[in-house]
Amino acid sequence: MEHLIWVLQGLVGIVLAMGGYAFKAIFHRLERNEGRLNSLEVAMAKNMEQNRSIFQRLETIEEKIDRLLEKR
Repeated sequence: MEHLIWVLQGLVGIVLAMGGYAFKAIFHRLERNEGRLNSLEVAMAKNMEQNRSIFQRLETIEEKIDRLLEKR
């Protein structure tokens, strides 16, 4: 009977260790994905700022073209 208790305690310990490892792996993946999302957000913000400046330049070019066409 005492041998059975030792076996059960060992099995419970193994199961808890496996569960802890699984949680650690899950949290590691979540942190890695969070880092990826942060880098993507930074890249997206840079692209939006570049697009904004490009559109502003295009608007000024359109205005100049409109003025030139009106003068004709």
